[in-house]
Amino acid sequence: PPPEMIYRHMAVIDGEMVHFEILDTAGQEEDSLQIEEKIKWGDGFAVVYSVTDRCSFDEVVRLCFLINHIHASPKRSGGSEQPPVVIVGNKKDLQFDRMVSTEDGENLSKTLKLPFYEISTRDSYEETVVVFNTLYQELM
Repeated sequence: PPPEMIYRHMAVIDGEMVHFEILDTAGQEEDSLQIEEKIKWGDGFAVVYSVTDRCSFDEVVRLCFLINHIHASPKRSGGSEQPPVVIVGNKKDLQFDRMVSTEDGENLSKTLKLPFYEISTRDSYEETVVVFNTLYQELM
């Protein structure tokens, strides 16, 4: 898999300039200590899976559990405050390669009580903006 990347993005949301730093781990297999450090780094999380990859979808529950567990840990300053998390199914434009239905994503989001979006980062910048606006609104 490609190495992780940090993307920086600025956006105006509700008239305010907001700076995003986005850590893209690209689904890398990592040991639990590395994952824990990355989760501690974040204030909000878009847990993204590919609708063309059932294994990436199956990882969503584990990652959401880890995020909640690590942010609830007394070792983390402040503890107990849960960060905003959204579930994002990407590559919805690849309908013929789809392995995860929209209904699967919706059902998982209902079970985990988290917002759900299905987007195509290739076809729609606007859909991606909605995801990050939601995360920002939940942080405020």
